[in-house]
Amino acid sequence: MSKRLVWADLVRIFAIYNILVLHVLQLPNASHTNYIFFIGVTLADTCVPLLVMLSGSLLISKQESYATFFRKRVSHVVIPWITWSCIFTAISLYFQGSSNLSSIVYTFHLIFVPFFWFIVLVCALYCITPALRIFVHAAKLRDIFLIVLLWFITVCVLPYVRDTQAFPLHVDNGIVRLVINFIGYFLIGFLISKMKRQKKYLLLTGVLFIVGLGIRRLYLSTGSDFIDPGLLIVSVSLFSFIYLLEDFYQQRFNPPTKKIISVISNATLGIYFVHYLFLNRAPLPTLLPTTSLVHFSHDIDFFSNGFIFFILSFIIIFLLQKIPYIKQLVT
Repeated sequence: MSKRLVWADLVRIFAIYNILVLHVLQLPNASHTNYIFFIGVTLADTCVPLLVMLSGSLLISKQESYATFFRKRVSHVVIPWITWSCIFTAISLYFQGSSNLSSIVYTFHLIFVPFFWFIVLVCALYCITPALRIFVHAAKLRDIFLIVLLWFITVCVLPYVRDTQAFPLHVDNGIVRLVINFIGYFLIGFLISKMKRQKKYLLLTGVLFIVGLGIRRLYLSTGSDFIDPGLLIVSVSLFSFIYLLEDFYQQRFNPPTKKIISVISNATLGIYFVHYLFLNRAPLPTLLPTTSLVHFSHDIDFFSNGFIFFILSFIIIFLLQKIPYIKQLVT
């Protein structure tokens, strides 16, 4: 356990929890005011940037063969993605009372891609990771930083300063656009993994976090496509802060605590998939009693309800992981 990266586990858990919070915010009976929830919702919006940076920090500098790399990605991500898509398709068709081939294909496609667009993004980044490994091996850190800076200006800043045909704010949600939007985060994760863990950087991350909140509050609203400049600064500073505290985790967390964190972390992909059972989102029916589980009477309810979904999803995945051969299919 002492060799396990606790900071990576914490980033993964925090990000997946925030995905659930964002989905709770989208429930039909949820209403909120951005002024009240601004900080909390901004933290929730860091979910995808945090996960992409985590992947970049752990994968880009790793040395392994193409066969090993893609075999791991297929077994750890693609197989669970296909499995849960099949499960949700079967559930949806059962409640629809439909079983013809065209309905099966249509429903599967509707779930496989739009539901799990984040997995599409991750797999697309995986496909270009071998090329990025060659690039970072040959380049200096300043060269990589320059590429990230150019990406930040052209993708995150200019479209928000002025929405033009050359630098459009919104184009499409295709795979190419997803990769363009998030490849900078992928490389930023790699750059942060090269930082020395020094206490003086903790203050800097705190200052950047406040600056990012200020930029987002002054010029933007929440619910963006995860690449506005304020959210990027918040996400990078938060990721760096958690990363810089690794020595603290190793020294202060006892083995049982580290074990619990690792168990939850290993279940996060399954939690991401299974939590859709709680959401009222077509074409899936609401299988679990969502309306009796959640309520929206106080400001904190969005985050407490997200926590309820997280715990229930974890219990389901934890039990499934105990079944032989099922674990490899669902997590």
